Amino acid sequence: MRHNTAKHSRPGTLEMPTKKLTEKFNEFQENAKEILKDENRIEDLLLQARQKLKELPAGGDKLAYIPELILMIHSFVRGEYTAISMPHLVAIVAALIYFVTPLDVIPDTVPGAGLLDDAVVAGAVVKWCQDDIDKFMIWLENKRK
Repeated sequence: MRHNTAKHSRPGTLEMPTKKLTEKFNEFQENAKEILKDENRIEDLLLQARQKLKELPAGGDKLAYIPELILMIHSFVRGEYTAISMPHLVAIVAALIYFVTPLDVIPDTVPGAGLLDDAVVAGAVVKWCQDDIDKFMIWLENKRK
């Protein structure tokens, strides 16, 4: 998957607002490809993401999608929901890795700013994967009926 930070990127590309975020996210995408090969590592990542969510005072609108992303990946790993493109799957896992990693572009320990980059990454991934997320939510709603 090619990332482009230019203002006029190709349709369908995932954009990050800064070069530094793009570079860091690309690293996490490579990690995501490896983690996706190991169900135990994926489950551990999802557990870490759930735990971090519990510790947050408020997630904001961009981080509010994290529970749905966790559920989507969990459903994929269990073989329950597989109608997601591989580039989107990798991007979502990379966003979750970014979210649980405390030392990213803006370390999570920086008061008031530490989660801003997490929210930017999550927001960019959600925007890019919105169709797959919407389809998953419809599938989930139908499954619960």
